[in-house]
Amino acid sequence: MSNNIMQYALTLDPKLAEEPVDMIGGMFPRGYVTIVAGEPGVGKTWFMLSIARAIADGVKGLGDPINPYAPGHVLIFAGETGVRMLIDRMNRLGTPEHLDRIQVISSHQMARMNIDVMLNTAIGRENIEDAVKAYRPDIVFVDTVISFMGDGKDESSQVDMSDSIRVLGVMANACNTAVVLLHHFRKTKANPTGEARSQNDVIGTSAFIRLASQVIGIERKGECRVVNCLKSWWKEFEPFMFKIRGTKEGGVVLDQSYTLTTDGSYSTVPVTRRILSWIAENFAEKDFTAGEVVDGCGVGRTSVIAAIQAGQSQGIIRLVKKEGNKHIYSLTPKPDTLKLDENTHTQLSLPPME
Repeated sequence: MSNNIMQYALTLDPKLAEEPVDMIGGMFPRGYVTIVAGEPGVGKTWFMLSIARAIADGVKGLGDPINPYAPGHVLIFAGETGVRMLIDRMNRLGTPEHLDRIQVISSHQMARMNIDVMLNTAIGRENIEDAVKAYRPDIVFVDTVISFMGDGKDESSQVDMSDSIRVLGVMANACNTAVVLLHHFRKTKANPTGEARSQNDVIGTSAFIRLASQVIGIERKGECRVVNCLKSWWKEFEPFMFKIRGTKEGGVVLDQSYTLTTDGSYSTVPVTRRILSWIAENFAEKDFTAGEVVDGCGVGRTSVIAAIQAGQSQGIIRLVKKEGNKHIYSLTPKPDTLKLDENTHTQLSLPPME
């Protein structure tokens, strides 16, 4: 006699959508597998390291420039980028205060020690699972999926890919960790219509995509990168943009100051609203400088200056005095009435790499 599966059927009660899902940074669900896909060289590794740094120190990072990440531990399986390159890039981003919270397992080092960490072998999957269970990180990054597939294995093969992702999903659930797989889009000719990528553009079988709870795409838009939620079992997060910007000191900043307007130009209006709200919340009773806002909000100086100018034009911010090159500002009375005209757009011509 077959079981009556109707006893497990669900009614689409809105209360079901209220069941909590622990989303790290609003993007990576604990207990599930997320795929982050993009063209080679689009900045996936910079994206990964920036988030790893934010989690290690419990500071603001990509996704939400206002609210900090909860502090935690990160495990990176590095296959496509060498450890020396990872160290160099992390140093350029700014070495985390809690660097020991980020651990790296290199596929190259494991190969030299004859330790299997391939996703498509039973022993490799067991070794990966043992490492995750031993360290219990909050998030696991695999950079990239194909670099942890053995020779002769096809990332478009149903057999080669399905078992690997299924096991990772079970592991993510058992360890209550977010597993994030960095992967590639299919190669394609330039898209004259400007249509955005979809989950169907991710390399791999339909099973590979289906078994992931979330698919995130990173695409180029001029000098910026657009981060989109292409698939989610939950609520899709709002798209956002970041620019990989060099500094005079040789460092690198992932500046999430830019958003797209409907005509395809760059705008800082949504960011301006958030910056002005942050100023109203933190400087209601004291003066401030643009530098203090940059440090507090974690966004670029260009966006902060644009926000302050917007606040001045609306009469909610005033210039108190100048001390050399330093401008000191304060809020006018009743900052709780802070609003920014929805139709106001601050257009930017993006600055070159410094």
